[in-house]
Amino acid sequence: MDEVNDLNDLVVASAVLPLGADRFGWDVPAGWEQGRGAYGGLVLAAMTRAIESVAFGDEDGASRKARALSASLTAPVATGPSEVQVERLRQGNAVTTWSARLTQDGEVKAVVSLVSGRDRPTGHRLVAPPPAAPPWADVPVSLAVKPPLAPVFTRHFELRALPPFPFSGSTEPGALAWIRQRAPLRTIGTPELVALSDVCWPAPFAIERAPRPMATIAYHCSFAWVDLDPSEPLLHRGTVVHGGDGYFTEIRELWTTRGELVCHNPQVFCWIK
Repeated sequence: MDEVNDLNDLVVASAVLPLGADRFGWDVPAGWEQGRGAYGGLVLAAMTRAIESVAFGDEDGASRKARALSASLTAPVATGPSEVQVERLRQGNAVTTWSARLTQDGEVKAVVSLVSGRDRPTGHRLVAPPPAAPPWADVPVSLAVKPPLAPVFTRHFELRALPPFPFSGSTEPGALAWIRQRAPLRTIGTPELVALSDVCWPAPFAIERAPRPMATIAYHCSFAWVDLDPSEPLLHRGTVVHGGDGYFTEIRELWTTRGELVCHNPQVFCWIK
């Protein structure tokens, strides 16, 4: 990739540097902000990358795919240096649990727990029905989903929105859109999926008439490992299952162009004001 694409590349932006045993530095790049800090998907991608750098260090670790990731985003992660500390909490015969803490200026800004496990052949493949959506090529690029209306980080992604559209005053919350990185991804694994799951706008934007600040405070993602082409778009669907007292829970999903579920991502958001 050339220099411009490198600056826009999710893999490069979330790259971490080993500092010692289970410690990593991450220079949070400019241009990926959402409000006062880097968008949450990028933060969690960098922390996941740090965990994988430790977890996949031997043959046994490499055989254990990421199954579920949970996180708390406790404060904005500002542009500049940060540190990620990785810890293995327990390794069983088939499942390992990891944790990571991101600190900046002596303050914990995010905490991640990742569970990895070997395949367990059972003869069962449970499949959820995909959302109904026209092919991505038939949906125009959403030119309005870019700064200053949208967060700064969205300039790195192509979004093709479907109804209900954000800020349309819809009677029901919801989000549906084809998404992909503008500079085609060179690879797609757990860090990239974690980041991509957080690209789209919150589903309650559909019932609003104008932008309104919201933030993720808790994140969980489970992964359904299917064959993925890094250059292909993914279909995002967001559905609100509960909301009140200034908080809401949204179920997010990513689907392939073939209608295969990629990941299932409940998030808890707060209305900031």
